[in-house]
Amino acid sequence: MKCFNHHERDAFGICKTCGKGLCLDCIEIHEGSVVYKDSKECKEFATVSNIGIKNVKNIYYSKDIKRDTCVGIWVLLLLGIALFVAFFMTFNYIYLIFSLVLLMLGVAAHRDYKNTKFIEK
Repeated sequence: MKCFNHHERDAFGICKTCGKGLCLDCIEIHEGSVVYKDSKECKEFATVSNIGIKNVKNIYYSKDIKRDTCVGIWVLLLLGIALFVAFFMTFNYIYLIFSLVLLMLGVAAHRDYKNTKFIEK
């Protein structure tokens, strides 16, 4: 890929905003993003975009999500155990299948939950 402005030069990056290939003379790192250095719009959009990404991360990893996720995992595990007990009371294999599925989902969700980094506000 060649530079958008200097067609004889190789591009070393792509603008996060406009997607143009840029050489070393046209490239600028603006708040951690590669942008076209002569474009004010690209810099402004990169700033707004980075702020939006930070806000989404704060929302996703907030304490409320941490609590709700923990409650959801416990509900899966308890339903799985209840259906497992119901299988032994009725010997209906549908209960066994659903209980095993819920228990596996609960264990998998718990493993993901333990590996997730939550931001404490």
